[in-house]
Amino acid sequence: TCALPISGFDPKYHPDGKLGETQLLLRVRQPPGAGYLVVLYPRLKAGDPEAAFVRLADNAVQVTTPVARDVVFLDSVPFTCRTPEVSFTGRAGAVRFHPDGRTVIVNSEGPGEFAVAGRSVVGTGAFEVVIEGGKATSRTLTDGAAVEVR
Repeated sequence: TCALPISGFDPKYHPDGKLGETQLLLRVRQPPGAGYLVVLYPRLKAGDPEAAFVRLADNAVQVTTPVARDVVFLDSVPFTCRTPEVSFTGRAGAVRFHPDGRTVIVNSEGPGEFAVAGRSVVGTGAFEVVIEGGKATSRTLTDGAAVEVR
C-alpha cells in the first residue's frame, strides 16, 4: 500500500478529541479482469471542502486538499510516470507539495526513483525526503531501507 507519513492521533483533527469517520459508499462494476482505481482521502476538519482529484495515469492521481497537493503513484508492478513536476519509477510512492514550498517525498516499498524540486531521489524500501528552503533531509522508515538525494 502507499501512504503519506502517518501523523497518528492529533486532537486538532478530531472534534472534541474523538476519533470518528463518515464514509460515502461507492461500488465499481467492471468486467472480469478489468482494473479500477479507488482513492480515499480524509477531510481533516468538519466543513473542509472535498478533495479535488485529477487522474494522471492508470496508476497515478493528484489530490488537492486545504493541507497540500499530493501526487500519488501506486501499482502492483514497477512503472514509470512523468508529470511536469514529478518523475517517478517504482511501485508505491507519493509527493506532497505544501503551500509554504516544502516538498515531502515518500516511497513505501521496493525500489523508488523520483525527480522533483530539482532533486533526484533514489532508494529502496520505505523512506521519506523533505525538501525545504533548498535543503534536503531524509530518513528511512523500515529496516533495510536506503535513500540517496542528489
